[in-house]
Amino acid sequence: MNTGEFGNIPSMQDWRYKELKSLGIEFSDNEELAIYNSGQKDDAICYKGIFITGNHSKSSTLSKFSDKLKASFIVFVDDRTKHVEDVRDYCKKNNIGFLGILFDGLKHLTGEPDPKLAEFQESYLIENAKWLEDEEAYGLMVRNNLT
Repeated sequence: MNTGEFGNIPSMQDWRYKELKSLGIEFSDNEELAIYNSGQKDDAICYKGIFITGNHSKSSTLSKFSDKLKASFIVFVDDRTKHVEDVRDYCKKNNIGFLGILFDGLKHLTGEPDPKLAEFQESYLIENAKWLEDEEAYGLMVRNNLT
């Protein structure tokens, strides 16, 4: 995920933090890791305990913070095999315990995604800094005669 401003979202990292918090997911903040945040757009950062890779690989992000992180075990969840393997390889190279979880629930969905709905959701997110689930987005599309 990119860092910094995106459309009408002033801070992608703050948006992600709030999305996770609304789901009851919070991580331990570590101010020592925050000192590595360069302020450059799309740089890898640690924001309120969440590592956001910007335009960097997962392993290079971990490497950037490794001196202060001092991890003995990493649990990593992603929807892409290459990212899970990247972190696994980093952990193996650095003698860090690893549990990789590939979240592949999308492949079990039935039916085809509606491209108009996805386009509307993306546009709404950029303009309003809020993600709409399918039902809510479709309802707005119907009310605004966009179907």
